Amino acid sequence: MKEYAMNPVVDHVKLINCTSVVPRPVEWVWNEYLPKHKLTLLVGAPKTGKTLLALDIAATVTSGGLFPDGTKAEQSPVIFWTSEDDLDDTIKPRFVAAGGKESNFYFVGNTVSANQHQPFNPSVDMPLLIQSIEQMPKKPALLIIDPIVSVSKDMNNALEVRMSLAPVIEIAQRYGMAVLGITHFRKSVGEAGNLGERIIGSSAFLQVARMIWYAIKPPNAEGERVFFKGDTNLSEAEEGFLYEIESKEAVFPDHQLIIKTAGIIWGEKLQGDDLQAFIKPEKTNDLTSVQGEAEAFLKRYLATGARLKADIDEEADNLGLSDKALRRAKKILGILHRKRRGDAKTEWFFPQQLDQGTHTEKVVQLVQVVHPELENQIEEFEL
Repeated sequence: MKEYAMNPVVDHVKLINCTSVVPRPVEWVWNEYLPKHKLTLLVGAPKTGKTLLALDIAATVTSGGLFPDGTKAEQSPVIFWTSEDDLDDTIKPRFVAAGGKESNFYFVGNTVSANQHQPFNPSVDMPLLIQSIEQMPKKPALLIIDPIVSVSKDMNNALEVRMSLAPVIEIAQRYGMAVLGITHFRKSVGEAGNLGERIIGSSAFLQVARMIWYAIKPPNAEGERVFFKGDTNLSEAEEGFLYEIESKEAVFPDHQLIIKTAGIIWGEKLQGDDLQAFIKPEKTNDLTSVQGEAEAFLKRYLATGARLKADIDEEADNLGLSDKALRRAKKILGILHRKRRGDAKTEWFFPQQLDQGTHTEKVVQLVQVVHPELENQIEEFEL
């Protein structure tokens, strides 16, 4: 065992006697959904409106409005940081369209050091944000970070993630705030693994968070999506709400301006079996049915012309279609693929949509149809 030279005055481990700990119940910004003093994650696939959901909650808090369950929010300031959307033409219009109170909504801007302005970097600048919050006349009830993985220099390193989240948790605990971090699912094959295992980055994000919200687009649903709580020991899980994304208008009388944007329309509350029917629809062992869905999807998605493979994968993932099912359907339907001129990105299209490509492109596409057994070799050549 390694021995250490210890100074008993300076070097020690502090023991906390139970009698000195003051008990307190869990406090909530949104009862049973958004706890104060803690990190909550909002996780979803593309096109589920994660930022819209966060802005809808922010609008409710800043205006003292009603949450989806009908409970009233205590009107409080909210701080929002994003690296993914512009404030002027996206975030502010969406927030205003959701009914938010502008004077209670703050954006995290640049950091200023030695008269030099630099973009805010959550992985190093959280202590500076604490200083700014200290100067606010009324402390915010909610801090939103979009995306939460930005707080870490290496989002896949568990130790790095935990150390980077420490200042975030300090902010939450010092000011009694809720912190809402937005993140994504990693690319997956169908529904492999549970939802928690599919969250992008290290599992430390999931472990540090005390509440998880999921936003999903159920297979076979039209415009409806589902927002629900994941496993948590703070409140009853297995409940959530239907919602839809619809067009809205943001009105700015001072600027004599109306901006068309998007917003959340909340639907009915879901619990127990009703919720499970949406998030875990009955699985079928009928491969013909699964294959039929994949073929129908590709026919519909490629009806207007060639589409990027990356976009096909994304939309198929939302529908729960595996890559294997897609490729089988591609072969059955005789769909071709090629590198798009200009950016060399792979796109899929039907033979009748063949345009005036290069001689090499036509040869590759024709070989796919005549000799499908060379499919893998062709794709390796393309990559």
